[in-house]
Amino acid sequence: MPAMTMLGWFHTIMGVLALLLATAAIRNHGFIRSTDREGGAYLVVTVVVAGSALGIYNQSGFGVAHYLAVLTLAAAFGGFVIQQLNLFGRFSVYFQAIAYSATILFHMIPAIWQIGVGSDRSFYRLARFSRTSGVSSRVLGTLRAGRCGSDSKVTTQGGGFISR
Repeated sequence: MPAMTMLGWFHTIMGVLALLLATAAIRNHGFIRSTDREGGAYLVVTVVVAGSALGIYNQSGFGVAHYLAVLTLAAAFGGFVIQQLNLFGRFSVYFQAIAYSATILFHMIPAIWQIGVGSDRSFYRLARFSRTSGVSSRVLGTLRAGRCGSDSKVTTQGGGFISR
């Protein structure tokens, strides 16, 4: 994995800040709203994070994380427009909550992937665990390649992975 650039550090730190602001907004108000201090700050930081994600190209071009950044920008903009223009009448608050909640999801998908299955360190930790729990090399190869589809089912039983 390439070394982290200054843009990467900025993006990561701002992403963590955005999630903390979202947590504060939900804890204090029950939902994210641009008119609240925490919610407004969350949306501004989210737009900055999504914009900075579009400038990170160390993984061979425009990829899934870039599509998620575009979806995040669309959800944030859509939620803001719905909230300000009250497009759906009394149901606008629900659509706005769905849009802003989607931005949290879009923040978390790349974060979880990089920390979890996507990072080499986690994969090798899983491989070391598999030697003691009996995970087949076919399952690990499927996880490594990111091909968990209908032809390879992985379940957990008794604390270990079992391939069917």
